[in-house]
Amino acid sequence: MLNFVLLVMIITANLIRGRQREEHERLARRSFLSFPAKVVRLHREEPLATYLVNRKVGSLRPVGGRLYLTTHRVLFLPHREERVLAAKEWSALGGDVVGARVVDRDGFDLLGKRERLSIAVRGESADEVFAVTEPHTVVEDVQRWRLSFVD
Repeated sequence: MLNFVLLVMIITANLIRGRQREEHERLARRSFLSFPAKVVRLHREEPLATYLVNRKVGSLRPVGGRLYLTTHRVLFLPHREERVLAAKEWSALGGDVVGARVVDRDGFDLLGKRERLSIAVRGESADEVFAVTEPHTVVEDVQRWRLSFVD
């Protein structure tokens, strides 16, 4: 009987933690749906979605930051600590984004063992690669977002 009670308590605690995590992630997504003060915006540009990501820069350097889907472009803003280390912003206009897909990790790098988001941009030789939680969901969001730029 005691084992059963302990099992029920553990299951309940895990469920509560899972719900709290989901609520925290939902609030985090909503609370960051605005640009930082120093971002140079395009005319009437507004953020539509944001994701915490690590951008692959070279083979050994992950840069932490936020990926924004806006009304005009996809924009990566590195965290303040990364900017101190000379990390740069990256952006591509919506009409130049050719596609997005989920890719497996390629060899040794510091982005971890997760699948990655790859964004192909017209005129760039290599895709931009980001480690992100739930890359399949982000790919679906990017594909839907791209439809607003199709002529």
